[in-house]
Amino acid sequence: MGEYSVMVMVDGCLLTSNPFNVSTIETPIANPTFELQGDCDNGVLILDGNVTNISGNVTYQWTGPNGFTSNALEPVIANATQAANGTYTIYVPNGNDCAVSASVTVSGIGSKPLQPTVISNSPVCENDTIHLTVQQQYASNATFEWFNGLGISIGTGNPLNIPANDFMAIPPFMVQVNVSGCYSDLSDAVDVELLNVLTATASNSSPVCPEDEVQLFGGFI
Repeated sequence: MGEYSVMVMVDGCLLTSNPFNVSTIETPIANPTFELQGDCDNGVLILDGNVTNISGNVTYQWTGPNGFTSNALEPVIANATQAANGTYTIYVPNGNDCAVSASVTVSGIGSKPLQPTVISNSPVCENDTIHLTVQQQYASNATFEWFNGLGISIGTGNPLNIPANDFMAIPPFMVQVNVSGCYSDLSDAVDVELLNVLTATASNSSPVCPEDEVQLFGGFI
């Protein structure tokens, strides 16, 4: 970078060219990053080229998984699913034959678990136990949270067993599944019919004479 000239010696004669200037053009620098707003299905993925040393007419060319392309410096992918995980590359030419290419790998977008389906042992006597079970199979690290008809959490795990006479055993019941921080939709509400326990009564026709028959009576209250 600066002023240059050339000298030529011909038969003892020195010839000197007119001075000319040489300038250099800076190559852009790119350090792409990403941000996740919600790290499960239907979250938002924001890419940032973080481009510096810009000169001339700069353009941005992104490529990525599933045929992704963009000409924005900070493209936004709404409703990103697990398929959006992968490597994104930004290519930045500045119009002067100087260009840079750099990549960033996006990971951590999890898949939303399927909505669970609950089965129960309804009807249940009021002095018995309610058994609630999720029908689907999930990953081994899945956790479960159960809610009663008031929307109050009543327990975790699968299956859930709760005494029918527990004051929190208020139908209908719902459950939500969490897999690696991604939550399913709540299950459909499952009603459990609670049966009153009948009390048996017994009586007889006494007093009777020794030779007479005794009548026995049974009933329920």
